[in-house]
Amino acid sequence: PIEQFTDKTSVQELCRMLGTGSISQRVAQVAAWHLQDGLSWKDLAGKQIRHLNGTREPYFLPQEIEDGMAAVSVATQLAAKRQQASPSDVSEHP
Repeated sequence: PIEQFTDKTSVQELCRMLGTGSISQRVAQVAAWHLQDGLSWKDLAGKQIRHLNGTREPYFLPQEIEDGMAAVSVATQLAAKRQQASPSDVSEHP
């Protein structure tokens, strides 16, 4: 279960979105690095692939960053809704 790997409910929702095909692997990756590892969108946009011939290219395309931002928003909302719908862990003793 995903709960064995992260206790961050927004990351759990993000993985569910990937599993259902709602988002691509690349979008899930950029969003997960933001949520799980705390990388800023600026840092993620600045990541580069450096080729052996000296050329460089962005690790994530601008559209992947934008879609990742949207996915984080949706995952965060879904996580909040799921937490509200789950039973409380509070004991019902008088």
